[in-house]
Amino acid sequence: MVNINDLLINLQKINLKMDNILTPITIGQLQKADYQDVTFYKDDLIITNSLGYIEFFKYPCRLDAISILICLEGSMECNINLQRIVVGKNTLVICRSCDIIQIIDSKNLKAFAGVVSTEYINELKLSFWQQNIHFSPQVIIRHLTESDITLIKYFYPQLCDNIRLVRKESDNIIKSLIQALIYTLSSIINNGQGEEGVVNTSRTEQIFNKFMNLLSVYHGKERSVTFYAGKMCITPNYLSGEVKASSGKTALEWINEYVILEAKTLLKYTKLSVQEISYQLNFPTQSAFGKYFKKFTGIGPKEFRKI
Repeated sequence: MVNINDLLINLQKINLKMDNILTPITIGQLQKADYQDVTFYKDDLIITNSLGYIEFFKYPCRLDAISILICLEGSMECNINLQRIVVGKNTLVICRSCDIIQIIDSKNLKAFAGVVSTEYINELKLSFWQQNIHFSPQVIIRHLTESDITLIKYFYPQLCDNIRLVRKESDNIIKSLIQALIYTLSSIINNGQGEEGVVNTSRTEQIFNKFMNLLSVYHGKERSVTFYAGKMCITPNYLSGEVKASSGKTALEWINEYVILEAKTLLKYTKLSVQEISYQLNFPTQSAFGKYFKKFTGIGPKEFRKI
């Protein structure tokens, strides 16, 4: 049997390995832990109502997956992207693969949780999910009605039973259940409004989605709108205009937001020097990084580290 505490420590080392950037942890790596009341489906899905499972998140981590939590009773205090959040009764929280998660404390918590790999989500090809969840500018937090909870809770035993019963139809049944769950969550997030017009995304939305996908990959090295526009074979001005129209922020504002979040994470959760962080984020000098960081936060990197 794998010792959970030892595994958590080892995964934290994976998460802050040689390059010292929070490397996404996969569901396959999590399967090595001997958690009780946790159901795994291949390397694609985790579902649980076990409180022991949240122990993994006591370390800052970034999963290569979408994380879904429904708080039924009690409360949970956590940091998501360095922001303190208290999750109360009847609350839905959805974190994306780009989010940095840390659970600080929980009180009398009863909850359901699901983790779906990024690869599996992409295979489902649900463009409205990409627009409404993956590229949402913030973590999704919604209060749930009792009818919402009843709808969501239906999927837990259905998924557990079909994962445990190995049949030739199992893969298709599980995929259909996940698709239905995602449609349900999206409906709740959009206050019950229909999804017409979302699946067939506009040209503006397609550009925004592609830009955000590139940004999630290259933000640690590239801060130029010209770079991203070149990758997309469009002009920088056109890219910024379309991104602004879709999200309310320019391409440069999104770039700066991502870079600052990564910088804050490295300052808080690694022992890298400010000089090493400036090099890691592809700044020409430590001084240039310091000026950039202070411009958007109001304080220098060393001051931020002391907070």
